[in-house]
Amino acid sequence: MCNQVYFFISLLLKANGKDFSIGGVQTYCFELSKLFMKNQMAVTVYQFAEKDFDIFYEGIHVIGKKVPINNYNKAKKMLYKKFLEEAKPDKINDILLFATDYMIVKNDFVKSIAIQHGVAWDITSYKKEADLSNIFKIIYNSIGSIKKYLRFKKVNNIVAVDYNFLNWYRTQVKNINNKIVVIPNFVDRVKYRESINSNVVKIIFARRFVPYRGTRLFVNVIGKLLQAYDNIQITIAGEGPDEEYIKENIGENKNVFITRFSPDESFNVHLQHDIAVIPTLGSEGTSLSLLEAMGAGCAVVCTNVGGMTNIVLDRFNGIMIAPTEEELVNALKELIDDRELRNALSQRAVETVQSSFNKKRWENEWMKIVAK
Repeated sequence: MCNQVYFFISLLLKANGKDFSIGGVQTYCFELSKLFMKNQMAVTVYQFAEKDFDIFYEGIHVIGKKVPINNYNKAKKMLYKKFLEEAKPDKINDILLFATDYMIVKNDFVKSIAIQHGVAWDITSYKKEADLSNIFKIIYNSIGSIKKYLRFKKVNNIVAVDYNFLNWYRTQVKNINNKIVVIPNFVDRVKYRESINSNVVKIIFARRFVPYRGTRLFVNVIGKLLQAYDNIQITIAGEGPDEEYIKENIGENKNVFITRFSPDESFNVHLQHDIAVIPTLGSEGTSLSLLEAMGAGCAVVCTNVGGMTNIVLDRFNGIMIAPTEEELVNALKELIDDRELRNALSQRAVETVQSSFNKKRWENEWMKIVAK
């Protein structure tokens, strides 16, 4: 087995090298680094930086190199060049691991792996569009597919977090030349709940505040729910550019709470809620937010987007909808009204995560990849 892994990521720490850069990709790479180190493998992370730094963050060796951060393609090529000059890696035995497929650069490592975190080019509108707009979109996506194919050829293996990407790729190529392995995301904590008998129904939306995560979709239905029910409490947790939009449209309401919490607090916060809403519009893998909510025993409402379709079976372990206001309102009303359904979905959600999306399985699958 290889003893040295080189990780390439845009930002594990913030560009100043002082704080962890919060995000799903960063959390994934942090957990993967800890797994490698637990198995006696050395890990060195190379990332973009405002100025050079060389530090250890929670035992992980992180090297930041000054590159033009605002020019992504130029930055990643400069980072790789500086890495070769400084590290002088063993290109036969060492592993070169790209934290996302967008970080891939041309290389001649025998063992190179890229992580694909889900289809990010699937955001569409449910509004009526002119045929010409759709034709332009098809042409644009076709050009993008060629670029992705050429990029994927530069690595030996791709680890995808969902089957949605693999099935999309099968529609694009005649032969898959590099091996694609699907290793779904995981959560490491689960908790079965007792039957919930409280008359107050607590609903949580915990995502980054950006439109494609469904912030505006959810905010637009909150008013309808508050008009219909006086026994609900809604928590909106996160941060991002849509924060002002949320506050302006929600206003002051004693039953709506806008807050934020650290990733370490997320599981316990979800334990205090009955329903979790993941109304993504696009760009979603096997959603960590969805898995964590299910592991904490929330009855979940999610959209039929990306890798979430690999997790939820509609009305077995959650409710799956199209990303529209009408379907979201109807699904939430049904769960608010039907306590037995909430309890049943809660139990099956925990069972799903515990059996199919647990950390031990994720670790075993990754160690099989790096052992080859």
